Amino acid sequence: FKVRVQLDGLPAELKAGMFARGKVELDRREGVITVPASAIVREGEGTYVFLVSGGKAVKRSVKLGLAQANRVEVSGLSAGEQLVVRGQTLLKVDTPVRLNDEPAGEAASSTASPQE
Repeated sequence: FKVRVQLDGLPAELKAGMFARGKVELDRREGVITVPASAIVREGEGTYVFLVSGGKAVKRSVKLGLAQANRVEVSGLSAGEQLVVRGQTLLKVDTPVRLNDEPAGEAASSTASPQE
């Protein structure tokens, strides 16, 4: 959608008829838990993620919040929990999970704000 912006004290570089692109931040939340969007599994009306605990898959229901780029704010997790980010659609509760050498997925505390 289009937005008109009025600037006070225009710099000399700005000329009539020039265009610009920008982003509008609608909301900002500090210290929230975010996870990769690909880690979210949807089933019916619910959403959940799989965590690794004791070498086994654990299913945890989560509530979704704001999304930005490829991360989604969730409630129901704690920062630092080991999160399954690939192959989770094939898992069942208590399935043994073997970790590979790639960087582990983690629930991370960060800032979430929607864009445009």
